[in-house]
Amino acid sequence: MKFCILCTGSYGDIRPYIALGKGLKQKGHTVKIVTHQPGEQLAKKEGLDFHLLDGDLTESITHEKTTEFLFNKKSKISIIKEAIIETRKNVEKQLMSALAAVTKETEVLIYNNISFAGPHLAEYYKIPSYCIYLTPAVRTTEFPYPSNYALQFKCLGKLGAYLSYHFQEQRSWQTVRDKVNKWRRNVLGIRNVSFFGPLNDPITKKIPIIIPFSQKIVKPPKDWPSNVHMTNFMSLKNETDWTPPHELVNFFDGEKILFLSFGSLSMACPPFIVKEIVKVLHRNRIKSLVNSNLPGLNELQLPSFIKPVSHIPHSWLFQNIQAVVHHCGAGTMAATLQAGLPSMAMPFGLDQFFLADKLTALGIGPSPLPIQFFDISKFEKKVLDLMMNQDTYQKNAKNVQFELNDSRDGVDWTIDVIFNLLNKFD
Repeated sequence: MKFCILCTGSYGDIRPYIALGKGLKQKGHTVKIVTHQPGEQLAKKEGLDFHLLDGDLTESITHEKTTEFLFNKKSKISIIKEAIIETRKNVEKQLMSALAAVTKETEVLIYNNISFAGPHLAEYYKIPSYCIYLTPAVRTTEFPYPSNYALQFKCLGKLGAYLSYHFQEQRSWQTVRDKVNKWRRNVLGIRNVSFFGPLNDPITKKIPIIIPFSQKIVKPPKDWPSNVHMTNFMSLKNETDWTPPHELVNFFDGEKILFLSFGSLSMACPPFIVKEIVKVLHRNRIKSLVNSNLPGLNELQLPSFIKPVSHIPHSWLFQNIQAVVHHCGAGTMAATLQAGLPSMAMPFGLDQFFLADKLTALGIGPSPLPIQFFDISKFEKKVLDLMMNQDTYQKNAKNVQFELNDSRDGVDWTIDVIFNLLNKFD
């Protein structure tokens, strides 16, 4: 069959969809990945057809704006206004670009929940479609929407939890509702979608939702509707061979090594925090690999036991280190858990706070230190705790790893769900 996978977001957001595409291709299907430039090299490396998607929404919130927003260098209201304007422009580009990529030859459409064109193209072509969420962000009364924006709803209990999803949905949808409906009418020639968005529309709300997230971490809420299916993390297995440079191999000499990276958000970390982090690692002689694109890192004099590194496949790196400090994006969190590594989260925003709390509950590292509330003494205390209590944290991490590995593979499980539902498609 001819599958089209439409996904937006950062490199870390895109990787699980490429893993799914690879799994479908291995089963004999034709797969086209439609995504932004960060995913191009990986998609092609895994042998998938690639189509560039315009309108990268991550460009609406630049690293500079993220830094300004988190550290109060500028009015938050003005930053939000700028982001909304940029988002509206990018959504227009994304809608037209997606239409050019998702052609009538497509037999099955898979899209992520932050892809604005997905449900509308599924309705337009009248083809089977699936929306895939990387985190359990489907309405429930059991826990609030997994985002720091929903924290204020906690005090209202179950009602607050449920309302938090509607708040987040409308916060996103109403920003672009007029753009999407104009595109539907004038370009696709179909009716306006519901005023309250695709998740409340009689047609598009029936689209199956698949959540490739471990049930060992979050149990599926009892009040989820029947069209929601939770599987397991989708990760790339047996990535194309990568040979580490000799100088990196030589760095690993049996000592405990910490890896510190904030993924695609690394550039949003202010230089003064980078300087403080390095100071702690240096003072305590913690052998470390740190993301080379951290702002201001190249201006610091680093000791020989702190090594800047660029892209290293997690599949290789996580077999050779002992602990991780990270922003707790969904992909990085899944990779650390699957590798059985102790870790400490320094979330920047959105679902990272939700995921960081889950890591703490598993007992595989100290409590989170949000980047916005960075304090050198707190960071030092937590990172020393992470490195000095390795036995306890590693034991818990290995237990989680065993449970994850004992579960069904996320890619295979997700593909099974897709085809089981496909047989019922009318």
